[in-house]
Amino acid sequence: MEDIKEWKLTVSLTPLKASSPGILCVDLHPSSDLVLTGGVDKTAVLLNRKTGRKEATLTGHTKKINAVRFQPTKDILLTASDEKTVEVWRRDRDNYKANVTIGLHTEEVVGLSIHATNEYVATASKDRTWAFHHIETGKSLLQISEPDDSPLSCVMLHPDGMILATGTVDNLVRVWDLKSQKNVATFRGHKGPITDLKFSENGFFLATSAEDTVLKLWDLRGPKNIATLQMDSNVTSLDFDDSGKYLVAGTGKEIRIFTSKPHEHVLTLAEHTADVTSVKWGKDAQFLVSTSMDRTVKFWARS
Repeated sequence: MEDIKEWKLTVSLTPLKASSPGILCVDLHPSSDLVLTGGVDKTAVLLNRKTGRKEATLTGHTKKINAVRFQPTKDILLTASDEKTVEVWRRDRDNYKANVTIGLHTEEVVGLSIHATNEYVATASKDRTWAFHHIETGKSLLQISEPDDSPLSCVMLHPDGMILATGTVDNLVRVWDLKSQKNVATFRGHKGPITDLKFSENGFFLATSAEDTVLKLWDLRGPKNIATLQMDSNVTSLDFDDSGKYLVAGTGKEIRIFTSKPHEHVLTLAEHTADVTSVKWGKDAQFLVSTSMDRTVKFWARS
C-alpha cells in the first residue's frame, strides 16, 4: 500500500448487455477470484476477475437488486431486491438455484451484512425495520423497528458480531446492541438520506455517507465525530481496507482514497463514465473493485 498514489486501472469488464441499465452493487469472495454483482436489470452475475469469464447468471428476481453477498465458507450467494425478499442461492450444476427465500420484510430490502460467524445475515428494509436471519434455513430470528419510524437505507454488522449500524432515509445513523436489540448510540449531523456506512476492521471507527456530499468519520469509543470530509458529489459507497489505514469512497464518477490518520485525500481514480455505485477493497488491499451505472466492473491495482 506504500505505492497507493501509483495505482491504475488494470481490468474493465462489462457483464451486462448494451441495452441493460447499470450495476448497483458488488461483493468479492474472500478466498477466491470470484466477484458477484447485482443490478437494475434484476440479475446477479458471478464473474472470475482473473479470467474475465462470466461463471453464472442468477435470474429470478422481478425487480432491481440492491445488495449481494458471498457466504464466505460455503458455495452460497445472497441477493436482496426491491421485491422485498432476500434469495439464498446454492450451486446447481453449472449455475445457481435460489432454494431459500427470506420474505419477512414488507418493503424493499436495501442492505445485507454477514455476521462474523458466517451463519447469519442482517437485513435492512424500507419497511422501517432491520432483521436477523439464519442463512441456510432462512429462519428469521428477530425484527426490530426503527424508533423514529423512518425507512432504512443501509446496514452493517460490527466485526465482532456484537453490534450493528443502520442508516435511515431521515439522515440518522444508529448503533444497536444485537443481544439486547437496544439502540445504544445515535449519530446526527448528516443532512440527507444515509447512503452507506462501514466499520473499520478493528471496530473502533465508523465511516458514513449521505446525500449531502459529506463523508463523516466517527470514533465509537466516544462516541464522537472526528472528521467531516466535503465532496463534490454525493458519496454512494464506502469501504475500509483490511488494515483500516485507507478508506475508499465512490463519489460521482470518481473513486477517492483517503488515509484514516490523518484524514487526507491521497488518490482519485476517474475512468468510469457514469456514477460509481459500489467500491470494495480486495484481500489485503492488493486491488480495488468498483461498479458503475456505466455497466462496467473495474479493477484497480498498483502500476
